[in-house]
Amino acid sequence: MAIMHGWWGTLAERSRDPESVTLDDVLTVVDLLGRTPDAVDATAEAMFEAIDEDGDDRISPAEYQRMIEAWNGSPTDTTDVFVRLDADGDGTVSRAEFVRHWREFWVGDDPAAPGSHVFGIPPAA
Repeated sequence: MAIMHGWWGTLAERSRDPESVTLDDVLTVVDLLGRTPDAVDATAEAMFEAIDEDGDDRISPAEYQRMIEAWNGSPTDTTDVFVRLDADGDGTVSRAEFVRHWREFWVGDDPAAPGSHVFGIPPAA
């Protein structure tokens, strides 16, 4: 919880209006994430803990699907994305794999990187 509250503080510091945070403010912070790799990794660790429901230090396909469905608010087929995230092909996403993909999503610039889809495949435009 402290990590997530920390992000609110960062957003508030960068906000143009002290009473609110806009999408532009969020995007400004996202553009600066490459300068704060420790904060990005700490957030990845916190997310991993939340997704790993059974505490076995691995994210199963079912745990990942529940996270994506909570994010999307609707049933979602996550099979293809999960295979991309499971870099070693062992049927789960390890903590190290998840942290690497989290970095790819938030600070990477390669749209072909597996982490580019850590939150699923974007809907077609």
